[in-house]
Amino acid sequence: MSLCSCIMETCRVRRPHCSTMGAVLLWGSLCLTGVWSLSGPNEVTIPYGETLSVVCRYHTDYSTHSKYWCKGEERQSCNVLITSDNSQMVINGRFSIVDNQESHTFTVTTSGMRPKDSDTYQCGIYRFFSDTMFPVKVTVLPGVCKKTSRWASLVDFPTSFTYIKENEDVEVSCQNRFESRTFQLKCRQEYDEFQLYQDHVQIPCIERCRRLTSWRGNVTIYPEQDYYDPEEEVTLTCSPGYEPNYSKIKCMRGNNTNIWNETEVFCRQKIYPPKKCRRLTSWRGNVTVYPEQDYYDPEEEVTLMCSPGYEPNYSKIKCMRSNNTNIWNMTEVFCRQKIYPPTSPPYIKELTESSWRKVLVSWTFGLMPPMAIKLMTILTIVTVRIFSIIRTRYKSTQEAVVMSERSSQQEMTNVYSEI
Repeated sequence: MSLCSCIMETCRVRRPHCSTMGAVLLWGSLCLTGVWSLSGPNEVTIPYGETLSVVCRYHTDYSTHSKYWCKGEERQSCNVLITSDNSQMVINGRFSIVDNQESHTFTVTTSGMRPKDSDTYQCGIYRFFSDTMFPVKVTVLPGVCKKTSRWASLVDFPTSFTYIKENEDVEVSCQNRFESRTFQLKCRQEYDEFQLYQDHVQIPCIERCRRLTSWRGNVTIYPEQDYYDPEEEVTLTCSPGYEPNYSKIKCMRGNNTNIWNETEVFCRQKIYPPKKCRRLTSWRGNVTVYPEQDYYDPEEEVTLMCSPGYEPNYSKIKCMRSNNTNIWNMTEVFCRQKIYPPTSPPYIKELTESSWRKVLVSWTFGLMPPMAIKLMTILTIVTVRIFSIIRTRYKSTQEAVVMSERSSQQEMTNVYSEI
């Protein structure tokens, strides 16, 4: 401020009708130690709704003077908003002031600044002749909307986005964990606050199916990703010897969200189906089977056959189910020499010694007749043999007697002839 301006301003404020000489006399006591002994920011720009804080610095000569904060360009019309009280903080509604006499500064704060609060304010010090004042131009920006935690966790903003003003729009897109979608957010004021709102009342982003944490054990999936779209299927696999409880699961649309049709997914030990009956190695000798194959199903029968002169120990065997497996009802399968049953003995009137030997061998040492038949046969043969011996001896005795009688008769005849 120029010297002349200082004098004229002082004369106008304190002595409206003072002369030029009076104004000059007041210069030393007012202007020199007044205006030049108070300073602060010339301009302050503040966003909508934030708290204004202005620090004014004064000369040490004014430490005990009261300070104030007023709104207006001229002293007569400057509306005092708050006045200090020594070093105590004074609060008046939205305004507060505190005088730090040690640092020779006083700080004025105003909360909840609005565009209508834009104006010229004054840092003031009360003096006897003329107050010392310093103008501060305050500009409050219009209401703006910034990123909030709600939208920042749902959508991706343009990289250049910082804020938008009231009634302006910004285009955003749902984050990767949601279904792909782009829409507009508008900056609107509600309840003294500016927030980003969606034009239409609906769920802005629908979450995709997320890979379950339980899958991160021994379950592997294809395709492997963190999020899946509706109707997308994944194939589940496990480590060797294990199998998943579901081979595939699908992401399904639920109530304004997407969920898996099955949520309990895990690996379990694999249960193999019972093995079929396998052709036994002993069959690969002279045993032949019908039908001839390497494996047989449960309840399937096979017929056993052997080469001529031999017979199987079982005509048929069957594949049977037993304790989650399949086994043959008979495992010892082989061919044995065929034994024919003996023929019935013919009616013999007279048996020679060789004939009796044959009968004795065939009926006594045969393998098939029962023991009772064998015993009866032996007794019969012995009886017949004894009878034959007795008969032969009897015949011999009779023949000897006859021969003796004939010899006696011949001798008698010879005697009579001699006589």
